[in-house]
Amino acid sequence: MTAFTLTQEQRAQTRKLSERIISDLKLQNRGAQTTTVTLPAWMRSLQENQFLRKLAKVLPYCVLGGTLAVHLLASTPVLAIGIGLLAAVKLIVRKAKNNNPVIQRMFAKVGQRKYMRLIAALLFGGTLWGSLNNPVHAQFLNGAEEFFETTFGDTAGDTIPIVFGVLRAIFLLYIAVSLIRIINAARNDDDWQQMAKAPLITVMAVVVGDVLTTLVVGA
Repeated sequence: MTAFTLTQEQRAQTRKLSERIISDLKLQNRGAQTTTVTLPAWMRSLQENQFLRKLAKVLPYCVLGGTLAVHLLASTPVLAIGIGLLAAVKLIVRKAKNNNPVIQRMFAKVGQRKYMRLIAALLFGGTLWGSLNNPVHAQFLNGAEEFFETTFGDTAGDTIPIVFGVLRAIFLLYIAVSLIRIINAARNDDDWQQMAKAPLITVMAVVVGDVLTTLVVGA
């Protein structure tokens, strides 16, 4: 066999080549380990994400609000009327704010967002009130009332309309009292948003219950 003698320069190049191969193999092993470790780290980062945590808290309210909006749009133009009135009032308030120093001081004291939320609540509450005051176009508990009238017919007489009319009157009084309390709290610079949560949840619960009743009885 023929023996090859390497010079010092060739030995140095061979050493560098072997070190490069070893480093490449180590990097490949690290990449394989990283693929196994990255998945739990990714899941952990999702769990620690503040936006996703806030979204998970708000998601049930978004579902209820979406159900309410779909129900109102499908049954009556209350939501569309409320949005139109809100847009009109916002334009009027913006014009008045630019020209009236009194309104400018009011916005500077309380804040524009609080005023717009209060105006939106009043507009939607007023339009909803107007739609519920008319028994022919009443939306809440309408499916259940039609179901009972169809089921019992003339046997119950005027009992069913009276019962559901009383329920609607109680609900309207509750909304009116809640709106008065919210307006007084806003005027006194109290936390009116906390007071508005209970009536809002009640309205959503009644609407969702009415939607589910309509799905069950097929009214």
